[in-house]
Amino acid sequence: MLQKLYASSERLNPNWITGFTDSEGSFILNVESNKSKKGVSFRPIFAITVHSSDKYILYKIKKFFNNIGSVRKIRSYYCYKVESTKEMKEVIIPHFEQYPLLSKNKFKSFFLLKSCVEILSQNKILSETTILELLKYKASFKKGLNAKIFKKYKNIIEYDINKIINTTRNIEDINPFWLAGFVAGDGSFGVYGRGKPSFRISQDKIDELLLINISSFFNSGKITKSKTGMRDLNIRSILDLNNIIIPFFKKYKLCTSKEIDFYYFCEIMKIINKKGYNKKWMEKDLEKVKLLTLKMNNHRRKT
Repeated sequence: MLQKLYASSERLNPNWITGFTDSEGSFILNVESNKSKKGVSFRPIFAITVHSSDKYILYKIKKFFNNIGSVRKIRSYYCYKVESTKEMKEVIIPHFEQYPLLSKNKFKSFFLLKSCVEILSQNKILSETTILELLKYKASFKKGLNAKIFKKYKNIIEYDINKIINTTRNIEDINPFWLAGFVAGDGSFGVYGRGKPSFRISQDKIDELLLINISSFFNSGKITKSKTGMRDLNIRSILDLNNIIIPFFKKYKLCTSKEIDFYYFCEIMKIINKKGYNKKWMEKDLEKVKLLTLKMNNHRRKT
């Protein structure tokens, strides 16, 4: 099945790209100390990081973005990076303006980086004022103030991220290709207990509203709070899994190795749906389900 995914030459849908970025992407402003007069340099970065089992999707994303950037291995992961201010301005930013991000976390990071790219594009030589303005945005990134440069530039006033509002796209406007890309990163298909199937999407509490809208899109599911504070959208209804979730992901492909998890999930559902099934598990059925689950998710990666 992986070979089939590798071999597919079908172009990725732009909404799928945005959905996958909402789950696996990052927008970063790299700040480095140097020996220049100003003693600092700035580098905007757009990155998508995946497990090595999904490295092939990064090459498809690179091709989608006119082959800009590079794909590199980082331990058991692979990362696609675009680090050029020019390419960021001409290719990456226009894409996410036309196909906007929906998660609050990612959109805020995108807004901050876009603001920095605009400043860097307009100022080839950085003045003290420009540096302070860039650092204002840098401080507002997640863990932004951890940058070593803030030991030199103190008392930087952060940009008020509460002012950042996504007016480019209605969060209720869930595009099915966006959703497939998002689930390819943050969704999971699995079985818990004695053969109880579940489809789940997890998010930070700041994006609970996004999960609510996804639940409305499917007209199914329940949102719960995990011990870590994360929010989980769970769909466990056998009827909804059969009539909504499975048909949706057969039509809108996940495009990553998560297709394998979905395939085996469908096989498990066939066991659950078999004619005359009366919810009383036979040991041979449990064994079949157990063997199938060992081919999914983290078990698949270890194999």
